[in-house]
Amino acid sequence: MKPDFSSMTKQELSDFIYAKKKELGDEVSVVGYPGQFDDLLQFADFFGDAEKIKNHGFESKADFLMFTGWRFFTDIPVIFQSGKKVIQSNIKNDCPIADDSDPNLIKKAYNMIQKNNNNKVVPLGFIAASSELRSFCGVNNGRTCMPWNAGKVIKYYLDQNKSIFFIPANDAFNIITALNLPEDQIFVVDSTIDFETIPAGKKVYAWNVECFVHKNYTVEDIKNLRKKYQDIKI
Repeated sequence: MKPDFSSMTKQELSDFIYAKKKELGDEVSVVGYPGQFDDLLQFADFFGDAEKIKNHGFESKADFLMFTGWRFFTDIPVIFQSGKKVIQSNIKNDCPIADDSDPNLIKKAYNMIQKNNNNKVVPLGFIAASSELRSFCGVNNGRTCMPWNAGKVIKYYLDQNKSIFFIPANDAFNIITALNLPEDQIFVVDSTIDFETIPAGKKVYAWNVECFVHKNYTVEDIKNLRKKYQDIKI
């Protein structure tokens, strides 16, 4: 008889998972990464960012890698063909930024930007972008980056007198702002504008989408939560 997880208490679920982990031993490695709740991280055998996860896929002796969060992290060992069997607990658990970014529109915008510019325009995609967009960046001699290294990657190409097409941008505008570029060197692109009107000669073209998490939560919300709940972990 299959256990009824919906009727289990939090402690019963934890006990069940720990028992299964002990039963499976080194055959399965549960992978944790930044952004997950402690309730999940307590079961992780490994914790790291995208680069560490890629290396873990090659170095781990486990036959199976188990992921419990965002699907784009699960893609990493699959893309690099580590030879492991990769398990995703919820294949629909993806980033809204990726879900709301239409690859066909973004490709069309990039092609128009490159057509209008004499210098090379390098497409850079966040790890949260869809696998189709990340592949598109690679095919066009671009890169996929993480929030922690995106600023360095952008600066690397700007120093070579190349322009950047950043997809998707959204909260990544903080990274662009930190570069201290003149405002007239940055152009925001989205699905509502006529791509024919995109100007040439900009340093950074940023495809903008809105994430409901970043849009709905403010600094003031966080401050109010800290006041209301003294021991809250955010």
